[in-house]
Amino acid sequence: MPKFLIQATFNQEAAKRLIEDGGTKRAAAVQELLKQQEARLESLYFSPQNDGPDAFGIVEVPVGGADALGVIALAGRTAGITLTARRIFTPEELDKVAAKSKGVPVPGK
Repeated sequence: MPKFLIQATFNQEAAKRLIEDGGTKRAAAVQELLKQQEARLESLYFSPQNDGPDAFGIVEVPVGGADALGVIALAGRTAGITLTARRIFTPEELDKVAAKSKGVPVPGK
């Protein structure tokens, strides 16, 4: 399954709930939401002391799982959390992508 790096930024209310509930409860809620979308949480880390994202997760999403990412983003948004997702690749996956890209013509050349 394709993997994505999810970055979450909490608004003040969401950060307050995180402090009240704790990380374990939040991780369980994320795992349940992902399970409902046939996705899987591989890892989750919090980084509330930095500017920028407050949490980072690695998520496996089924092939063609753009709908799952949309549901996750919408659920986060209604909870005061802004999410961004980036497709990530293992070194071997990147080799395959790079090999396929060599045959793609570059516009203007």
